[in-house]
Amino acid sequence: MSAYLLIWNPRQSRPADLNDWIEAHKTGRYPIDGWSTGSRKNMRRNSRVFLLRCGLDPKGIVASGYCMEEPKTTHDDNDHAYYAEFVITATLDADQGEVLPLTTLQNDEAFSKVTWVTQNCQQIPEDVVPYLETEWQRTLSLNQKTELEYPPTTD
Repeated sequence: MSAYLLIWNPRQSRPADLNDWIEAHKTGRYPIDGWSTGSRKNMRRNSRVFLLRCGLDPKGIVASGYCMEEPKTTHDDNDHAYYAEFVITATLDADQGEVLPLTTLQNDEAFSKVTWVTQNCQQIPEDVVPYLETEWQRTLSLNQKTELEYPPTTD
């Protein structure tokens, strides 16, 4: 499965509040949000995504989910970025220090193929994805969080 790194700088206005995602997860709901993929337009539906918080400490991965559609333009002449809808399946509370730390990602040899300090959405190499998934699940567990199953099962 393809996986991508989405970028979030809390100094900017997106997202307004990760707390909405956190509260949704507490009740078993799947938040859906639009996000910029920058110039990337070749992201497939159901691709795995990880949201990297940068700009302010603590820096690191704070959320994960799946792409719900291929990126599209806004048809705004002043905005040349692509955007897609994502379902968010896990969120950590960065305000409480809950992150998969950027330093871990930068210093672990398993993640050396990824440029973690970036301003653009980027694809994570396929051979790195299993290590990232393992580290993400470990981080969620350490913070007493779980990831919602996707796609949701129906009984």
